Amino acid sequence: MKYIDSIKQDMKYLSQQKDVVFIGQGIIKGDRIYHTLDEVPLSSCIEMPIAENLIMGVANGLAIKGYRPVVIFQRMDFLLIAGDQIINHTALIKEMSNGQYQCPVIIRTCIGSQCSKFDVGCQHSHDFRHMFKPYIKVWDYTPHIYEVAYNQLEPVMIVEEKDLYESNTKY
Repeated sequence: MKYIDSIKQDMKYLSQQKDVVFIGQGIIKGDRIYHTLDEVPLSSCIEMPIAENLIMGVANGLAIKGYRPVVIFQRMDFLLIAGDQIINHTALIKEMSNGQYQCPVIIRTCIGSQCSKFDVGCQHSHDFRHMFKPYIKVWDYTPHIYEVAYNQLEPVMIVEEKDLYESNTKY
């Protein structure tokens, strides 16, 4: 099975959960995040403007209200703009509310290509996992990891690698 097909299966699984909502830029329009959301109903998706801090803030609000938002950032580089929300709010809502609220947000992101075949330029190929690890769980993508993340009460970031999309998984 190809890496991308495994991701598609995981997105389909998530879309079947009644409390999941997908939120981000390019999830309804364009290639629906590299075609991984093609089987996800549009009614489960909220298309947002290019405003990463806003996207993350809306996801936090949805999580507090009982939803399981899957926030999708096409490139990890864009997470720096959302960093304020992730580090100062998403990671701390439970503590700041004295345990009254959970923030089970799934952050899905992708490291842009590191090879010349998929050259995405110098601004779309960074890996900032280390910046977020002190604050939230950061996991590398493996098949069915989104199902594990869905069952967490804490925020989780899952990092995919664009260069692996067409490769066969070893699982």
